[in-house]
Amino acid sequence: MSATYIDTDVIVRLVTGDDLAKQAAAARLFQEVEDGKLTVAAPYTVIADAVFVLCSRNLYNLPRPVAAAALARLVRIPGFHIERRRTVLAALDLFETHRVDFGDCMLIASMRQAGASALYSYDRDFDRFAGIERQEPAASPGHDQEPESLATAWVSGGGTRAGTSRRTSAGG
Repeated sequence: MSATYIDTDVIVRLVTGDDLAKQAAAARLFQEVEDGKLTVAAPYTVIADAVFVLCSRNLYNLPRPVAAAALARLVRIPGFHIERRRTVLAALDLFETHRVDFGDCMLIASMRQAGASALYSYDRDFDRFAGIERQEPAASPGHDQEPESLATAWVSGGGTRAGTSRRTSAGG
């Protein structure tokens, strides 16, 4: 039997208590999961969405340590199957203590687990992390296309090589 999947809004109701009836129902659900009576699953993007919703200044504005601790507790429940559980937990730890986006925390945690150190990025926030060697993509001198035409080709779906257009007509 396959697991039942869970959406971000159930987690948000549980953590915030903004709707007491839904919070109680979510708490009962997770208690059943914790007791081994039920199994639920979610892709790691559900946790990323929860981080965003819970910590957004325009939404719940929870402090990072509060959100990270609540989500980590849920992710650690054996009956809650989360893709890339170890990476998510490591990213939540980073998110709690560093002022960077959760997506960047997932990237750093993924790199550390893979034993990787080199990262192409324009984001200087990565320079603060030991073991991460950020580098910016270098311009390619003598390339036969101007940078603007390369970017336009990528954005429009055409790639950079002649004849590699991925465009399709509106009719299919």
